[in-house]
Amino acid sequence: KDCIRHNEVNNLDYIPCDINLANADLFLAGVLSRETILKRILNDDTVKQYDYVIIDCNPSLGVLLMNALTASSGVIIPVQVQDFAFGGLKTLTGVITQIQETINPDLKILGVLPTMVDRTNASKRVVEQLESIYNDTLFGIQIHRATQAVESTKQHKALCLIKGSKLGEEYIACADELSKRIGA
Repeated sequence: KDCIRHNEVNNLDYIPCDINLANADLFLAGVLSRETILKRILNDDTVKQYDYVIIDCNPSLGVLLMNALTASSGVIIPVQVQDFAFGGLKTLTGVITQIQETINPDLKILGVLPTMVDRTNASKRVVEQLESIYNDTLFGIQIHRATQAVESTKQHKALCLIKGSKLGEEYIACADELSKRIGA
């Protein structure tokens, strides 16, 4: 409860990370039931007052990701549309399958979200490959590469609150599509 911050501009509660999170994998390595720590923390009355809790993870396959997957009911897999993305995507889906089979059978892949999309042939090729492999799991919306993300950070505003932000509109469309997928 003491970690929760509120952003008035965005009307959003969040828990920021700090440099101490960098050592979390090392710290958790020797802890019993290390994959379930976050699930136990989130099973708290303070957290239950929220309709949704979004856990944003670094693109690494460490103990923190295992905790997030164990604590979650669904996962969105953002994929930068670059040729080398498929190796990491295959590994991540393998980890998700292991979590589903052992610790969290309720975990569902809510979708694969193409990000950093641009007008290059490489980007188009990767999106086509994602469409052929992930079919209905692939989000219809794509998040394009844009400098607006940097601006939103400078202004401390969510992209969707920056007037005329195409990127903000894409994230709103993503949220709408996600709501339909989960039946909200």
